[in-house]
Amino acid sequence: MCEIALKCYHFDNIHGIMNKRIERMTSIMKRIFICSRLRGRNQKELDKHIEQARIFSKYVSNKNYGAPFAPHLFYPQFLDDTVDFERKMGIDSGYAYLVVSDALFAFIDESEIVSEGMRSEIQYAVDHGIPVYPYQYTNGRIKPKKRLLNEWKDSWLKVLEV
Repeated sequence: MCEIALKCYHFDNIHGIMNKRIERMTSIMKRIFICSRLRGRNQKELDKHIEQARIFSKYVSNKNYGAPFAPHLFYPQFLDDTVDFERKMGIDSGYAYLVVSDALFAFIDESEIVSEGMRSEIQYAVDHGIPVYPYQYTNGRIKPKKRLLNEWKDSWLKVLEV
């Protein structure tokens, strides 16, 4: 009986320690929403965009900017982007995370193309006071832009018109 009680105490103690650690980390870590292209003209381009999203997420994680979330890496695991209803479900689910994010990091690759989905996420973040940090991805290197997008959103969004 005593041995069982000791095991239960040990489990409760570890569980309590883990809960405190999780609370501390979530209060410190920023939630970073990764905004980059997903759709492509073909499977090869789609695969390229998925790999880039992995690179961008790893960049945010390695730089200790916060906990990255790339909805376009997660939702295509079980939703089909070519089916309108499932695409909309993925987009809407992504917004559920964007609304509680501390920042949006917008990654633009060498094509300089900002998709309709990216533009919509950026506009949503700007409209809701979520800081937007633009990054340029060229030749395998990520370079942050000098200023927050919120400071010059109108001119930047006009430049991004496709």
